[in-house]
Amino acid sequence: MGFTFDLTTPAGKARFEIGDTVANSGILPGGANFDDGEVDYALTQSQNNVKAAAAMLASIAAGRWSSLPQSFSVDGLSVNRGDVSARMRDMAVRLSSEAASQGYGAGGGAVNVVSVLNSVDPYTAPSPEEWQ
Repeated sequence: MGFTFDLTTPAGKARFEIGDTVANSGILPGGANFDDGEVDYALTQSQNNVKAAAAMLASIAAGRWSSLPQSFSVDGLSVNRGDVSARMRDMAVRLSSEAASQGYGAGGGAVNVVSVLNSVDPYTAPSPEEWQ
């Protein structure tokens, strides 16, 4: 579907919450962005709660970063990017808490992102089925 950023839409607001606002300079490995379809899916699964959708996306980003090394060396050059996966998980927990403070998860069937985060192996990306 591609990448679009419009802060007047729920998808744009979810992207803003996680910092995925510039094409080809996103929060995913290699500077990739979430596809519009992924953002829309997160919004659908979170009943259009922007904070909860952003928490879901941050958790998915954590999973994608977890498969990469934190540091590496090539020809005498060392790169240490820190634990990006842990920072993304922390963002997901914070956003999930903010969503809960807005009443998200109080009604029937809503996903509690923190409980999902605690049940998902932090070294694998969650599949969309885990969010249903």
